[in-house]
Amino acid sequence: MQRIWVQEPFYLQPMWAESRDVCGPEGLRSWAATYTDLPPSALAATKTFLLDTLGVCVAGATGPGMRELLALLRRWGGTAESTLFVCGDRVPAPWAALANSFMMHTLEFDCVHDRAVLHPFTTALPTALAVVEAQGASPARPC
Repeated sequence: MQRIWVQEPFYLQPMWAESRDVCGPEGLRSWAATYTDLPPSALAATKTFLLDTLGVCVAGATGPGMRELLALLRRWGGTAESTLFVCGDRVPAPWAALANSFMMHTLEFDCVHDRAVLHPFTTALPTALAVVEAQGASPARPC
């Protein structure tokens, strides 16, 4: 598998020169970037990482321990809130985040932040998608 490297990582560049207060009702919302705030290089890198992560997830669906984890989650039952990637079953959001993260990371092909030596997409992406889906968001009804 070929890794795609971003020449000038967007995550190393500050988004704002001034600091922002994240407390209060508009706290994080006033601090967060919108799609139009992001430079084209950041959007391109994000799209690449998303496609790479989802592809690795498909490969990881048959990885070691996945069958056992899915059997355990099905046995636990619970409210059908969020979708398990690849198989399409619906389980409680925390379990969907767990299983989808496991699928993304089990084969160790997921993207890595080299300076921090961590795999941010394998935790952030499945968690965000599970929570958003559990809250009722969909392409027809975005957040």
